[in-house]
Amino acid sequence: MSWRFAISGRRDSSRFSHLGRTRISEHSGRQPMSNTLSYQGCTAHVESDAEDQILHGRVEGIRDSVTFEGATVDGLIADFHAAVDHYLAVCRQRGEAPQQPHLGRLLLRLDPAIHAAVARQAEAEGKSLSAWATEVLKRAANADGASR
Repeated sequence: MSWRFAISGRRDSSRFSHLGRTRISEHSGRQPMSNTLSYQGCTAHVESDAEDQILHGRVEGIRDSVTFEGATVDGLIADFHAAVDHYLAVCRQRGEAPQQPHLGRLLLRLDPAIHAAVARQAEAEGKSLSAWATEVLKRAANADGASR
């Protein structure tokens, strides 16, 4: 397995390989894994690569790049934990706080006329400004195909 991380805005990145790639094994009748993993406050999206027959993932919601892979589900999870642990250790060594995932809060600076217009629209639809803005932003993100 191997995992990689790069701390954004910094020139260095590290790649660590400790086992070669192997074929994905059958997973003995267990329930299929979801496509997300969580560990130490980090959430990662997992995908499979049929051509290379490997599972791989990336920690989401941070600018730093923390990736991992595995030939089996158990290997993938172990590699994910090792990658996150290593990322957190490097941050501690550098005296830097690890990046935090998006928390669902967004501060916008708007022209007062725009603010008034969107507040009126939200009220007309019987919604809070936050609920209205969430729906509008979600539609805009989906229109670009940016959501998963």
